Amino acid sequence: MIDKIPIAGVVAVTIKKPDGTIVHVGERQNTINLEVKKKCAQGLLSAQANIGIMETSFANDTFTSPTVGSSGIVIYAGTSYYEMDTISIADSSGVGFTIVSRIRASASYTITKAYLGNSWNGTSNKFDTDYSDVTTNISLSNGYQLDLTWTVRIADA
Repeated sequence: MIDKIPIAGVVAVTIKKPDGTIVHVGERQNTINLEVKKKCAQGLLSAQANIGIMETSFANDTFTSPTVGSSGIVIYAGTSYYEMDTISIADSSGVGFTIVSRIRASASYTITKAYLGNSWNGTSNKFDTDYSDVTTNISLSNGYQLDLTWTVRIADA
């Protein structure tokens, strides 16, 4: 018998309006990129399991350009990239992790893509290690708060 350990992910989208109303937009499947698969393989080969998502986490929730060298979730809106404040990261029994990030809008934005990774590279506008991404169509207005709960796990086939 051949065992398989595919990597899968899902992004849960929640918007909080200024009046306190919470809108659960739903969940979307996302891609798992080759870089994270390579990191997992390297980790297994060298007996290291840490893939670095906690390494210098993003800390701004105000549509700020991503901090070079930091890790977590970056969103793309219009023609710009923005970091999301990392609220929490939890281990999933050694088979994955869940990261919760937040951003608050002070103007109108339409978010078309979200990225998860390690060490943002300001020159190439991508992560040095790109874990996963998801295509979205999320509209935020002034005062809205966007929470993303991103889970990546190694699951049985």
